[in-house]
Amino acid sequence: MKAVLDIPDSSFLALFNMEDLVEIFCLNSGVEKPDVICLPIIDEGGAQFDSAYTSRANNMWSRYSVEKEIQNIRKKYPETKVYFSIEPTLPGIKASHLTCRDQYGAEREGVCIVNPYAQKTILDIVIEASRRFNPDGIILDTVDLHGQRSTGEGKPVDITCFCNYCKQGMQDLKFQSDLLSKRVSPLNLVLKATATGIRPLSPTPNSQFTPDQLVDFAIKEGFISEDDDQTLGWAQTIINYVRVRAKVTGSALGEICQGIKTEFPSMHVGAILNSEDFDWTGGLDLQSLAGQVDEAWLDINDLTPATVPPNIDIMAYAADRARYRIDAFFEVASDRRFLEGRLRTDTLENIVVILQERASGLEHVQNLDKTFVRSLQTMIYVHGFVGIPFSKKFSQQIITSIRDELVSILSNIQQKPSTVSKDIVRKYIATLVSFREEGNELNRREIVGLAAQMDLID
Repeated sequence: MKAVLDIPDSSFLALFNMEDLVEIFCLNSGVEKPDVICLPIIDEGGAQFDSAYTSRANNMWSRYSVEKEIQNIRKKYPETKVYFSIEPTLPGIKASHLTCRDQYGAEREGVCIVNPYAQKTILDIVIEASRRFNPDGIILDTVDLHGQRSTGEGKPVDITCFCNYCKQGMQDLKFQSDLLSKRVSPLNLVLKATATGIRPLSPTPNSQFTPDQLVDFAIKEGFISEDDDQTLGWAQTIINYVRVRAKVTGSALGEICQGIKTEFPSMHVGAILNSEDFDWTGGLDLQSLAGQVDEAWLDINDLTPATVPPNIDIMAYAADRARYRIDAFFEVASDRRFLEGRLRTDTLENIVVILQERASGLEHVQNLDKTFVRSLQTMIYVHGFVGIPFSKKFSQQIITSIRDELVSILSNIQQKPSTVSKDIVRKYIATLVSFREEGNELNRREIVGLAAQMDLID
């Protein structure tokens, strides 16, 4: 059974020795060595190498060398293969013609993989990294391709992506995306903003659902209070959207995977999912990967042989949306630009609290153990397992290291004299006002992001 040691973020390699990570993985899983070690080449903090597209400057953990790490692995574990994991939304890259957009047309974080120019950018980065470092496989982290946001409990939920390429793709499949662009919309059946985040309806709708079933689940789970004349129509819209979204996103992912295979025919290509079912932040389900990837990492949960697409190796990953929770922590913990911007508007201790709150979600991540691994050996449709050498101690050490770095950053900010002109400040304010008057909602990240784009902050 194939055993994969996954290093989901570069902080692991900046703060801990590979030998220690391997030892923890082997001790927990009961294997002698990992068959594969997967390194993050583009994670939530951005790229781990400099190129025409990428810079390591924004990453909090750029102190380690990718090249030396690979050399170390191949020297100490010569039979172990090296994979690269890549976040296809390309954190740290700012380009408005590539970015995701919500259902109202507002720009959101990350590039959209449906955009053909974004696909080329992703592919160019993968090709350059592969030529330079010669990995044995590429794993695409797809759990947060289509981010969500809300301004607070009970408020409407904004979802992505509805850029022109996504809308055209949906229209080609006979779905009108503007059905979801109203404040009171079908999304109320399946997504709810709570005090702790956005909660999706469970179970997730799929093509086997009937509108009546979806409405019944929504009422039972408290997403709506009662059935009325419009809810059945809403339910059919949601069922149609889920089907079309998965096809559009799956096809786009397939274009990237095919581009990798064309350039490197022997390269192993895989994708990380939250589960086999449609996922609102990923925009994919397992069936949409059929014919696109060699392997899929996911929580096997209720997976059965009948639901596994042909020619895809299933790798059992940690449960309870583990990768999404990990990414949610590191999108704050590893993003230097975000942390520096936040320091200008908030206290250091409040930022540490945010990090601790994100880290608390990692306590739900299922730890790899020998019982879990042995149970997989009876499942003929499971090719192997993926483990993360993560613990509460690790997250606390990461937070402590970030706090020390923030103290240094704060000192530099306080010493740096302001060179901002009044004209630039007026333009910044006018842009914010115009954005708000167009009906868009502002949050702290957008305000700070615009300030960075206009060089008001570093």
